Amino acid sequence: MRGIAKYRPTSVGVGSVAGAIALLMVLSPLASATVVIAPFHGQVDIYKSLTTSGCAAKATFTHKPTFSLSTGKFLAAGTVSAKTCSGVLGQTANSQGVASGQALVALPITVGAGTHSVAATYGMTFSSSGAITPGHGNCPTTKYSYVNPSNGSYSYNITSGVCLVEAFSEALIYGEIYDSTNNSYCPGSWCTAAGGVYGLYGGYNFSYAENYTDIYWGCYGPGYGGYCFSYNYTYSSPTTSWSSSGSTTNTVYLNGTFAAHHRYTLLVFPIMYVYTYMQLLPGSSGKASLDMGHTLGNDAVLQSITLS
Repeated sequence: MRGIAKYRPTSVGVGSVAGAIALLMVLSPLASATVVIAPFHGQVDIYKSLTTSGCAAKATFTHKPTFSLSTGKFLAAGTVSAKTCSGVLGQTANSQGVASGQALVALPITVGAGTHSVAATYGMTFSSSGAITPGHGNCPTTKYSYVNPSNGSYSYNITSGVCLVEAFSEALIYGEIYDSTNNSYCPGSWCTAAGGVYGLYGGYNFSYAENYTDIYWGCYGPGYGGYCFSYNYTYSSPTTSWSSSGSTTNTVYLNGTFAAHHRYTLLVFPIMYVYTYMQLLPGSSGKASLDMGHTLGNDAVLQSITLS
């Protein structure tokens, strides 16, 4: 299985965002909780990618990724498919399809010195499906042999092969705070997330199907220790297909000690990712889809921010 990595700015302009656009909210310090709802004021960057490799792979957006400051909603949907096919010299060609979309939402905040809590409430409604069909027959292997021409004791004969068929979808939304004055993040040394790192997620779903075979065996000559080994591993997910949907609402609490005159930005990351990959085994195929916006009501949304 594979996970994904979000785009996280290093010096992306979040500092300049804080000085260039209207402030989202002010704590200086707060006598009572302040609740902020849409429309939000900030800056949005959208990152989207469709990738195919090998033959017979497809990747499409059924709804291109978008984020609206007016509503706080992220909408995106994609579908991918792939299968193995004949490559050059009669070998089986690998194939891959990927559709990924993400928003980076930067919402500046000005915070007075002291201990404060930033609580962001998120909602996520999605539907996802996918399936794999492992190919038939044995996993193809390749033999590797070597004999040192000066000393035949340095030799080996190794047989190896890896066959993989997988598909998955991943939907999530979460947030963190960026201090552009000293280039640090919350959670960090000055701030914690209630529930730890996993407490950052306002919504999360991961669905997958996988079939994996790893073959590795052989012998080394006396010069390399004179031993033989055999490693064979096979894994199959509980099912070869899935169809799921759901709706969640969760509040993420970021609690910290804020410094005077520092520039803080709440960064919100809604992400969608669908992926399928085939390797070596003839006749394999896979597909996956994720809907966070194509169907009315499906989305990832920043509902509110509560400051205290």
